[in-house]
Amino acid sequence: MTARRLALSLLNVSGKAQETIAHLVAAGQLFGIEPSSMRMAVGRLMKEGLLVNAARGRYELGTKGQAMRDRLRGWRDALDRTKPWDGDWLAVHTGHLGRTDRKQLRSRTRALKLSGFAEAVPGFWLRPANLVGSLREQRHRLVALGLDEDALVARIAEFDSDLGFDPSALWPTDILEPRYKEAIAAMAESTQRIPHLPAAESARETLLVGQTVLHTINLDPLLPQEIIDQTLLKRMIEDMRAYNALGLDCWQQFYADVDAPQPA
Repeated sequence: MTARRLALSLLNVSGKAQETIAHLVAAGQLFGIEPSSMRMAVGRLMKEGLLVNAARGRYELGTKGQAMRDRLRGWRDALDRTKPWDGDWLAVHTGHLGRTDRKQLRSRTRALKLSGFAEAVPGFWLRPANLVGSLREQRHRLVALGLDEDALVARIAEFDSDLGFDPSALWPTDILEPRYKEAIAAMAESTQRIPHLPAAESARETLLVGQTVLHTINLDPLLPQEIIDQTLLKRMIEDMRAYNALGLDCWQQFYADVDAPQPA
């Protein structure tokens, strides 16, 4: 857990619009992050436009961080973003775009992977067209997440079977299902431990477990039932709703302890 990742995580998933530097510093210490390192990370995030100074000692997500926040906070309704699949595919062509700008390349790749695309061949990304919204809306979402404005976005009805190419094989379904099971088990085990832990340890554990599960949900390609059984994904999301509420309670208690007057 880096200072940068922790600061963004707390503002992305806590549900709070703002956070104090005192809370960020205290949270950092739970993960062995020095106060100076957290303050330096906050300063860098402000320079990048990911955080802004809302008031003295208080920070909130900047414009550049809001699209990512909205995407990350959408995990609760992830399956609501899908619709029955008609067999068509969404395609994004990036082969004509440069690769020398490493920062933009990372942004491009992140936007596509966050949206469930897999790279079929270099510069040609695919996903089932089972997401709610028009092609134009899909493009706007991708650009908001970091895709280049000049990327080509299209809808494809079929592939030439003579190519021997099976698009549905691009996603490792044999890996995805075990990940769902691991996430479900981790939340269940942690939920049993939390009542017996001090507030600081509870906050730390729920963040670590919760971030792992949210990473699994937010990076899930949201494949249609025709490609993967969605039963475990649905259960993981349902369990995460309850675990998230538990985690928020743990962090509220931790912050209350941080804000409590210290004995003289």
